[in-house]
Amino acid sequence: MTEQSSTESPQFELTDLTDLIRRARRGLRRDVAPLAAALDEGGLLVPLAKPIDGVPIGEAVQPDSGEVKLVPHLLSSPDGETFVPLFSDADVLRSVGEFLEWTTDGEALEYCTLPARTALDLALQLIDGNTVLGAVINPSDECELLLQRHELGSLCQGQPLPLVGYVADIPHDPSEKVLVAELETPPAPEFIRAIEACIADHAGVTGYRIEQTFNAERDLEPHPTLTLETDEEFSVDRATLSSALFAALDGKIPEPGYIDVMFSTPAEVTS
Repeated sequence: MTEQSSTESPQFELTDLTDLIRRARRGLRRDVAPLAAALDEGGLLVPLAKPIDGVPIGEAVQPDSGEVKLVPHLLSSPDGETFVPLFSDADVLRSVGEFLEWTTDGEALEYCTLPARTALDLALQLIDGNTVLGAVINPSDECELLLQRHELGSLCQGQPLPLVGYVADIPHDPSEKVLVAELETPPAPEFIRAIEACIADHAGVTGYRIEQTFNAERDLEPHPTLTLETDEEFSVDRATLSSALFAALDGKIPEPGYIDVMFSTPAEVTS
């Protein structure tokens, strides 16, 4: 349970954020930024486990003065993780509520509409990192957007972050600006040995280099990147080799604890 303040205003209207949520699913910082900028004008719907006295179903709730208690429904995944569900589309909310047999205090399901920033802040207050792990907007819909605690916090502050869970599915664009530098400290010997053991059985890999890179559209912070140089005349199973590297390097990667694996051929370097 959390507390929010509200007053009713007949002229209080909020815009539909569905298109911006769909765009944010790409995950790039520039795709998340329009959603962050629209949080005060847009609305999100909260399915209620208990009714709000004096606020009709679907009524927009404007934080101002006074207090109203919101008790939202929570959504559990098949593996037991719990998320705060929010919606930009009332039809999606009703469909999910009907499927999950949600009610409001045993009666027909009710919901309220909050300014999006307030709704995200509500979710942020409910996330404890143990049982409630994040928020999901429009669950089960094609524009479903899953947000972790740090991503919610950043959005509430108007500072969009790349959504790394989504941006990983977008192929790298050669035109993207990437800052490249040497690692601040030399990698540990066991890190190097693990790399060399993995590539030893791949005749098509002619060399490698380890650098620190940062792509503002994709990355939260600078991190190590391993680039494998390959011979065009050999067929290298990049997916299999990448998986083997990630497994071998588990627990050995320098700070911040994750690594990108890239491939390059002489033609790609000179193009």
